[in-house]
Amino acid sequence: PTTSRLTFPGIPGWLAVRAASDLKPGMELTTNYVDVRRPLSTRRQNLQLTWGFLCKCQRCLLEEEIWRYADSKAMDAWARYEKMVQQRYCEEADLKQTVIDAASAVDAALEEYLSSNRSKMSQRLPEKMRAACRLTYQDRRMLFRGKQVKADKEAVQAFRSLRKLLRASIWVAPAHEFAHGLRCSGRVAQSVEILAEIVEATREAMPCTTLHVSQILQHALCCAEAGLSKAV
Repeated sequence: PTTSRLTFPGIPGWLAVRAASDLKPGMELTTNYVDVRRPLSTRRQNLQLTWGFLCKCQRCLLEEEIWRYADSKAMDAWARYEKMVQQRYCEEADLKQTVIDAASAVDAALEEYLSSNRSKMSQRLPEKMRAACRLTYQDRRMLFRGKQVKADKEAVQAFRSLRKLLRASIWVAPAHEFAHGLRCSGRVAQSVEILAEIVEATREAMPCTTLHVSQILQHALCCAEAGLSKAV
């Protein structure tokens, strides 16, 4: 939630709270303590060391279930990215490959999860994403390649939402650095394409937050530089 601590005339002592999404009665209100564009294990470690608790929010519990058997590739890509950040330098080809590997790790984990019985029996899968379990193997392979499928729209939308959520934790950060590098080197049109995907992934994980809004603005600026009128 986004909060305001200012006291307005007529409402002394109130704390105004604006949620990032629609709320239903009884829903838990949550906020982020750490950068959410990090892998589950990294987020939890930071929270444990800094705040002294193990996060069990819906997103963390879902990722715990999905990444359980397919985490090594993702963490390898993340370790390479973190090394680049620490060194404050990277070769373009290395960063590009890291972005590719991170996306591939997400797809591998998602495929393993949806092809198993764990996804069908899971109580951690949000209701809006449950329809993804109805997709066939062939449907999923087509969607991973960016192709259109004839499956029902609800299942396709659920699959895409789940994929974006996973991308937010392992792919968004290195992809953002790569998009920035492309923009600074004059390849704005390529940067626009990547930023559009970043905005979509962040919208799924943290809709209407300052991070999400800042990425929308960056995408809009890149569209303007590239002479494109359409922004996300």
